Amino acid sequence: MIPRAHGAWVMFAAPFVVAAGVAGRFDLPAGLLLAAGLALFLADAPLMALVRGRQRARAVRWATAYGLVGGAATAALLVHYRLLILIPFGFFGLAVMGVRLFQASIREDRSAGAELLSLAGFSASAPATYAVLTGYLDLTALLLWALHALFFGSSVFYVKMRVRTVAHRRRPGTQEDESDFGRATVCYHATLAFLVSILAVAGHLPALAALAFAPIVLRALWAVARRPDDLRLWRIGAAETGYAVAFAVLVVMAFRIQ
Repeated sequence: MIPRAHGAWVMFAAPFVVAAGVAGRFDLPAGLLLAAGLALFLADAPLMALVRGRQRARAVRWATAYGLVGGAATAALLVHYRLLILIPFGFFGLAVMGVRLFQASIREDRSAGAELLSLAGFSASAPATYAVLTGYLDLTALLLWALHALFFGSSVFYVKMRVRTVAHRRRPGTQEDESDFGRATVCYHATLAFLVSILAVAGHLPALAALAFAPIVLRALWAVARRPDDLRLWRIGAAETGYAVAFAVLVVMAFRIQ
């Protein structure tokens, strides 16, 4: 059982890659952390299947396999390398997984709140990787966490707005008003732009890293203004992947040249 949504793979990989790029190195402990994170990420599908009562025998086998791999990698990090700094991240990741499973059990795992919680979990791999590679859990590590959470949060609001726009036009009698999520999208991106601008002006965030958010802010505002009815999800997903790659490159460059 492997997650099929390529957007989830991007959210999983980007924080690891960016953190390693900012740190300027990659070693065996970071590889073990990647293995542990990948195991937790892959375990999501069989655990969700178990909660929903689907393919139980197969789900148990896959969840057990992923758990063994993740447990072995985590044990090596904590026992052999003494990277106890990772313990809070481990508890946080397990807590996010627990909440996700509960939300799935009540059919709330597709809500905006549930998806924002998930991406907060994905984004936590950035400070964890940076801490493993540098030995520090400093402002840069926390900024990497916040930047990824803010960036991927944009995708949640943008994609849901596109979907609801088309759904409302096809079923105009529905209770959901497309303008409600449009306003939420504008508020989110206005807050995002304000926060990264303040961090940049205060000298805590490289200007280039702040500018890395410009493309997604502009694409969200354009979509709110135009309300396009083209809902080819593969096309939207490909564009979001492109934005993520550009964001990753610019953030790494920003921290490396500052």
